[in-house]
Amino acid sequence: MIQEWFIILMILSDGESISSVNHATADQSLNVFMSQRECEAALPEFVNATYPEFRPQANLLNHQVVMNGIADSPVGQRSATWRCTTIFTTRGQ
Repeated sequence: MIQEWFIILMILSDGESISSVNHATADQSLNVFMSQRECEAALPEFVNATYPEFRPQANLLNHQVVMNGIADSPVGQRSATWRCTTIFTTRGQ
């Protein structure tokens, strides 16, 4: 059986290219949700608490909640975007 889950994705950029794409986790729940709505409801609080150096702001993009922010790093400014996305898993039968 295929199961659909929703996770918080963090996309880091140096302004010219994407540096990394990661599943953003910081606690035991691993930020795995059963619905898009549940994921988006948790997104602003999680991002603001976990990544305050980016001074994240919430936006709507194509009817989805998206967080954007910019932070200084030793190699220059980095921008980040956090959004909810889908992953699929299978369960043994």
